[in-house]
Amino acid sequence: MISQVEAGKIKPSERLARRLAEVLRCPQSLLHAPLRFQHLPLTFFRKKARVSMREAKAIRAQVNLFRLRVEILLRSYDIGDPRIVLADRNRNGDSAVRAAQELRVYWNVPPGPIQDLTQLVESHGVLVIPIDLDNQDFDGLSIYEPSDFLPPMIFLNPNVPGDRWRLTLAHELGHIVLHHHQQIPPEHREVEREAYDFAMELLAPKRELAGQLRLVTLQRLASLKMYWGVSMAALLKRAEDNRYISAWDARKTWMRLRAGGTTEPVTIPQERPQRLQEIVSYHREQLGLSMSDLSEILHEWPDELRADFGIATRLRAI
Repeated sequence: MISQVEAGKIKPSERLARRLAEVLRCPQSLLHAPLRFQHLPLTFFRKKARVSMREAKAIRAQVNLFRLRVEILLRSYDIGDPRIVLADRNRNGDSAVRAAQELRVYWNVPPGPIQDLTQLVESHGVLVIPIDLDNQDFDGLSIYEPSDFLPPMIFLNPNVPGDRWRLTLAHELGHIVLHHHQQIPPEHREVEREAYDFAMELLAPKRELAGQLRLVTLQRLASLKMYWGVSMAALLKRAEDNRYISAWDARKTWMRLRAGGTTEPVTIPQERPQRLQEIVSYHREQLGLSMSDLSEILHEWPDELRADFGIATRLRAI
């Protein structure tokens, strides 16, 4: 019977709906809310190789619920059209690197490092959403349907280091620019490499970085990490790929870098998105909705609502 309810073949009785809501720990109204479920492509998971199929289904479900709540909020808030350049893969000479270069020009990004990538991305109509899934193998996921009224959304694990957040954000932005509007099958092996190439060129353009990687030491990599906001491992890989360092020296440097485990000797500050909180604040301060109102409208318990949307408890009492 539950399978038939999930498939939409029968409607649950009031008693069954109440019991399901208790077991699932959600408001009963959520079970009756219309949901435009989107089969998010597994290809566009960051660190997808470590995410099992069962975990991927759970991630899809939570992202779709978040997508439903964002859709409800945006019915009363104009976020504006996204200012992104969708890559044309049919154009001769097009590449992930060129797409990143074009986006830096379109967004009027000056030479050098991007100081706050999250703020830059959000200022051009892409919604960055931290989502804690209790899964350390999940880094990020992007969803975008150009024909939909919803903006591009990038869901990121808020528990990752600052440099990993930036790379994952740039990586998922690459998927939005390069892939979501294209007819690419999920098994396409090039999409992850293209998204990575896009991310590195966006964060640390090869032309600007080339002269700084002629002398590669751990101290040099640490200094460049603090300047560019890119991990030492990513910088070393770029030096190795472009043969700025010999294979022997690269091997020795990798061994020294990995001697400390997964934690690098220097860290960069964690960036925090603001747009989602601004949207919620608009509903509370301009439209006069209380937490109880938002909880009812968004089909979510107040405590979970505060956690998901970063709502400060000091703004207005329930």
